[in-house]
Amino acid sequence: MSLAGCATTTPVKEVLANPDVYLSKFSPATLPADVASKISKGETPIGFSRMEFQRELTEVRSDVKTDRAVTAKVVMVNAGNGLIQSYEEVSNNLIPFRINYKLSYRGFLHLRWQTVFLNRENSDQVQEVKALTRLDSLKPNSAAGTPLEYGMTYGSQIQIANYRDARDVCNLGETRPASELSAGLEGQTIDLTCEHFGPNGQVTGKSVHAYLQKYGVAVQRSYTDSNVRNTYVVKSVKIQ
Repeated sequence: MSLAGCATTTPVKEVLANPDVYLSKFSPATLPADVASKISKGETPIGFSRMEFQRELTEVRSDVKTDRAVTAKVVMVNAGNGLIQSYEEVSNNLIPFRINYKLSYRGFLHLRWQTVFLNRENSDQVQEVKALTRLDSLKPNSAAGTPLEYGMTYGSQIQIANYRDARDVCNLGETRPASELSAGLEGQTIDLTCEHFGPNGQVTGKSVHAYLQKYGVAVQRSYTDSNVRNTYVVKSVKIQ
């Protein structure tokens, strides 16, 4: 791995001082030029300013006998052109232990991300997509059966070479009332199912999202790989 200078991290105390302020480090202005240039200026607008929801995660691991259930507060902020700034505060026994920060395309394609473990002195390094080789636009009126593909190279923020390749292949499926996901949501959802491919071209995981057509954002419902199966349930939603 080739790096430019030394690895830089952030003191966890700085993040905890104001999680909303720290979200500015995941604005569209932080994207590499090649990635920013691939985001269409004609993207259908996001249908909210800020969305907050509480959700539960049930985690089933092949190497652990007991399933784990945790809760999370998720904050999504409209960053324009189909981009979403977000953070997720994850708690176990009502005690927060991790915050996940992201800048994504419509909530499901991560472009910049960082994990902050609250029991450590410093955060993990920021990871980011360095180049996009393909980004299919996800529109509110996209029909069931529509194939979508996303190709990218990624690495740490300070990395300048030896990036990893990845590819997501997605399909749109069944449409259902958004109120089935949470009573506070309007309009329809359409299932967004993705296979995630690693640098060797093999499937590394699968995910299912509910794409909220009225709001232009996808909310994750499940994730599965060779070791874990996660299921997410939205408990409440607040929209501004």
